[in-house]
Amino acid sequence: MIKEITTGIFAIENYISLDTCKFLSNCFDLSITPTSRKSIYAGPSFSEKNPKQGLSDGQNYFKYDQAEGNSLEASNYKVGLDLLAGIADRTAKTISHHYNGDYYLKSMFWSRMLSGAKNTLHMDNWYETSDGNLKPRPFNKHDRSGLLYLNDDFEGGEIRFIKNDFKIKPKPGTFIFFEGNLDSAHEVLEVTSGIRNNIISFYGDNEFYTSDTNIQIENLEITIDEVQSTEESLAKIKQIIEDYDQYV
Repeated sequence: MIKEITTGIFAIENYISLDTCKFLSNCFDLSITPTSRKSIYAGPSFSEKNPKQGLSDGQNYFKYDQAEGNSLEASNYKVGLDLLAGIADRTAKTISHHYNGDYYLKSMFWSRMLSGAKNTLHMDNWYETSDGNLKPRPFNKHDRSGLLYLNDDFEGGEIRFIKNDFKIKPKPGTFIFFEGNLDSAHEVLEVTSGIRNNIISFYGDNEFYTSDTNIQIENLEITIDEVQSTEESLAKIKQIIEDYDQYV
């Protein structure tokens, strides 16, 4: 059952089972790598932008070849990829049904946040420029965002949506999704202890496939003038938009 947990933010509890959550939290240890962000590690990933890195003959989304051999760890890794592939298809159908459209998986990755990790205030589809304007991220304007939570045995790490000052630490197995616009600007508060595992995904609208996912264009170097958003700066932008009706 889909619930609107705060304005424009939707959630489905028990989207996957607790046993599946536990398995997915532990099966990718063979492949996690550090990211550019402090104490945040990434596992298997798929991106429509780079199909050669994500597609294989055996699967639609993820490669098996990062786990060689017949060890239990390697076998669990491959089973985990199969589960991710199934979740990818299922979530895309959920998004399509809810938004009454035809959405496809644009990217998906497994994320691990250790103590000290956080994600600063941002919008998924838009960004704030140094002169205080709001602009769409290249190729992301029409996307929907999804978060599938795998555990809750950590402290801190809540996701906070600044509209209505709403924060939540979902139960394992909960799928949260939303449109990444100004009204869903959000941050992940610092993880103070433990490990936070989840699956992050983005979905494109097939109606805008040509303009949203053009591999030749996306391979060009595109520099965006983005600055760190604050609640004050986003409130100012929102007021400008409301005054001049510029946000579409």
